[in-house]
Formats: sequence, C-alpha cells, structure tokens
Amino acid sequence: MLRGVREHSHEPLGPLLRRPRNHPQVQLLEATDYFAKRASQPPAPLRYHQFGGTAGGPLLRNRAFFFASYQGARERRTHTAIVTVPAPEMVRGNFGPLTIYDPAVFGGVRQPFSNNTIPAERMDPVGRRIAALYPSSNRPGPIDNFAGSFRRNEDRHQLDIRIDHRLSDASHLFVRYSRSDRDTLTTSVFDPPGYELTERQQVPGINAPRASSLVAGETHVFSNAVVHELRTGFSINGADAWSLASRPLFEDFGIAASIRQWSWPVCPCSRCRALACSATEETSRGSRGRQCCSSPIIRRGYAIRTR
Repeated sequence: MLRGVREHSHEPLGPLLRRPRNHPQVQLLEATDYFAKRASQPPAPLRYHQFGGTAGGPLLRNRAFFFASYQGARERRTHTAIVTVPAPEMVRGNFGPLTIYDPAVFGGVRQPFSNNTIPAERMDPVGRRIAALYPSSNRPGPIDNFAGSFRRNEDRHQLDIRIDHRLSDASHLFVRYSRSDRDTLTTSVFDPPGYELTERQQVPGINAPRASSLVAGETHVFSNAVVHELRTGFSINGADAWSLASRPLFEDFGIAASIRQWSWPVCPCSRCRALACSATEETSRGSRGRQCCSSPIIRRGYAIRTR
C-alpha cells in the first residue's frame, strides 16, 4: 500500500488491505539465500504480513474533513551466515603453520613465538574466557569455516492523520500528524553470550527507531493576485537499542572497567544532550542506549500572481 495523505472528501471512505506472504506456493518463488546455498543448507523460511487501511469523511458539513491511513507489517525471516571461527588449537595458543610474533619484543626486528605457540603463562585470563565462547567449526578450512543461521524479526507501524477546515471562502486550515515506528530483533549465529557480527554487519540486539511529525498550515487568499501561506511543523526522531544479554557480563569475564560508547551525534538542544548522557550511563552498565533529535521547522512564504 502506498502511503499518502489525501485532502478532504465529502463522502466517507475506508478501504482495507491485507497481504500475507507465507503461502506455500508463494514460498516456492522465493530465491535461495546466497549464503545458504554456499553452506548447502535449505532455503530459510519467510513469514511476511502487510496490512492497513484508510478512513476519511466529513466532520462538519462543507467545513471540516478528516483522512487517516495506517499501514503495518510483520516480518519473520531467518538468514544464513558464514563466519570464521578459530580452531581449537588456536584457542589453546597453538597456531600451527601460521607465524605469530611476540608483541613484547622490541628493537626493530620482530621475533616469532617458538613453534608458533603462545606460552600458557603469556595468555591473558580474560582472553581465554572470551575465546572459549567460539563454537567449533562445522565447515572445512581456516576461514569461512562456520555456517549458522540467525533470526530477524521486524514490526513496522506507519500512521497518518490529516484534518482540513475551511474557515471561510478565502481561508483554509489543515493539520497533519504522522508517526512511524519500527521494532527489529536480530539474533546471533552463535549461542549466547557469544554474539557475533555477520558479514552483513547486523548487530545482534533490539533496535526501535521512532519518528513523528506535526504540521499545520493556513492559506489565505487576499485577492486574485495575492495569496498568503503559513506553515509550521515540529518533528522528533529517536531510537532505543537493547542488548540481548539479560544483565552485564563484565564481571563474569574479569573485565574490571565497563565500556562506554560515545557514538551519539552532537545535538545542540538540551533535551538531546540530557538523553545522550543518560543513555551513555545506561550503556556502560550493559543495558540500553538511546539517541534523539527534535527539530522545529517554521516556514513562511508569499505567492504574488499578476496577470
């Protein structure tokens, strides 16, 4: 369904839409995932539902009219990913034919470890715990040796409402409100807590961007040659992000200090700075993050027509 906001109508209207995409015959037309084909795995299932509707009609006869539209979508998709995991010998410090150098040796000439093996006393205990999260390879070779699947569930909501009011034969007023929400859950190809980025750079977690806007406008015709139009608007964009971990895991792996993320864009408004600071503190505890930006938009224009 195409999104759009119509102007007033004298007659009530309200079509509905529903388009499922999980019928077995439709699934036969789906192309096989490239990575699933490389991993010799069957096509991943897809469940997709799109639905919505519109409604409109008069509020006051020949004076006020409304129009509203809604569109929603539910997508349940499984992807196949191929990543590289270290061999069990590498986790224990033995890199076999691969030459690795001692980072503690300086002087301009690098010196490899004996037998390309890191001594047990040189291995950091935190690194040992993190390396133990890697699963064993299920494909041959030193690279692209692990194939797995991850889920991506997405819910989308789009809403538009518009009201038109004829103040007089020469003056027309309208108000429009729009909102768009999206909730995306992306899992990992590894079992928790060993989450992994895929080659598609999809970070495991829950992302929930939000956007809304409010616009009002008034048009006044003074004469056949002079028309005045005033519009004002306000928009808010925000996003929440949650980790799939139920609690912070720093202490479990022996990490003394928490990791702070400073990835929020700089926004001049005080509300955004406050949200960014609180989000940074929450992220350092391993829970969630938030970013926001609100921007009022004011436009004023004149149109002068001459014959």
